[in-house]
Amino acid sequence: MSLVARWRLDSGRFAEWWPAELPSYPLPPARRPFCVDGPVRPCAGPGDVAATKLGPSGTVNAFAEHHASYSIQTTGVICYTGWLRPDVMTFPGEGSSQDYVHPFAKVGEYALRFYSSTSDRAGQLAAYVFNPQGGFGSGARYTTPREQGLWTHVAVVMDWITREVALHVNGVEAQSGERTFTYHVGQPDEVQIVPQEQPTPLTLWSRNGVHFFRGGLYDWRVYNHRLSTQEIADIRGEVEL
Repeated sequence: MSLVARWRLDSGRFAEWWPAELPSYPLPPARRPFCVDGPVRPCAGPGDVAATKLGPSGTVNAFAEHHASYSIQTTGVICYTGWLRPDVMTFPGEGSSQDYVHPFAKVGEYALRFYSSTSDRAGQLAAYVFNPQGGFGSGARYTTPREQGLWTHVAVVMDWITREVALHVNGVEAQSGERTFTYHVGQPDEVQIVPQEQPTPLTLWSRNGVHFFRGGLYDWRVYNHRLSTQEIADIRGEVEL
């Protein structure tokens, strides 16, 4: 597996792990490549690699500086995996209905979305890819609501080569949504998503630093090749929560 980066977010401390090298491009700086303000780990200050923000009610917002290894355009495939635990099911959010947040995102490229209980998609998860200018995203949605206080494993496959977007929740692949890089295929409002590397951060807990996922995140990883169903199962099996 070509593991680009891993953030454990473990036991009240912050740990990062990086492979020794990547075949085609350099790693982001090893010195604090990902910085968090709040209860996980303090930032070293303005000279640190990443800036920080402490959100409302003690929520944590963490982000890594942009690197090409996080972008679909670099290799044609990006996969990310991690665990999340929603502790608050009703919250203010993004969008015209203000009813969703993004626990994990690469701004202007892709995002994992979690819907508030006020939404007609209450408690659902969705994985979307976006054009740089924003607008409609395309992807997959898992329609079984998540339960408050319970951990869920998520794996997202974004394959520009085959134009597939897949969302796996606790090992089950989502069947709703376009599941491709095309929004509303064959419809008048069809939108083609074309991945483009953006100089934007990769974020945890909040995409915009204003609306936050209220809950736990653990062991988030980014891969630069397509994960198989078995590889996703193996990654999920490494952790017991």
